[in-house]
Amino acid sequence: MESTMDPLPTSYYPLLLQAYRWIADSRDNKKGERLDVLNDPFKLYRCHTIMNCTKTCPKGLNPARAIAKVKQLMVEKEGV
Repeated sequence: MESTMDPLPTSYYPLLLQAYRWIADSRDNKKGERLDVLNDPFKLYRCHTIMNCTKTCPKGLNPARAIAKVKQLMVEKEGV
């Protein structure tokens, strides 16, 4: 289910959630590369934390929280 207030296509949320799983894995040695790929105004930052993805997720997952955590890691990486 999509909302007119939701800037991302529904199919994009699972991709960002999976990206967070890889980035959060302490065994992954490509964290920086993964963050670089997501550092784009048309990827990670298209999410405006409206939370519709979490409300409508058929598996009860929370993509909005994962996206927020990736954004925080991005800020830490950039040193902003």
